[in-house]
Amino acid sequence: MAEVNTMGEQVFPLLVDMANADTCAAYRVAFLYSSPVDQLIANFFLQIPRPPYQSHFFASRAAALA
Repeated sequence: MAEVNTMGEQVFPLLVDMANADTCAAYRVAFLYSSPVDQLIANFFLQIPRPPYQSHFFASRAAALA
C-alpha cells in the first residue's frame, strides 16, 4: 500500500482476496457500484453466506465516506 500511496492523485482499483482468511478485523465495508446491475449482483453474492461485518452499497464515493 505504501507504494500505491506514493503515486499521487491517481485512483486505483483494490482487490482484497479473503478466500483463505480465517478472521477479519473489518467491522464495516462500503462497496461502490456504477450500475443497478452491479448492485443486484453484489447484493446476491453477499447474502450467501452473509458476511460477519456491516456491508453497504453506494453509488458515490462521497456517500460511502460520509
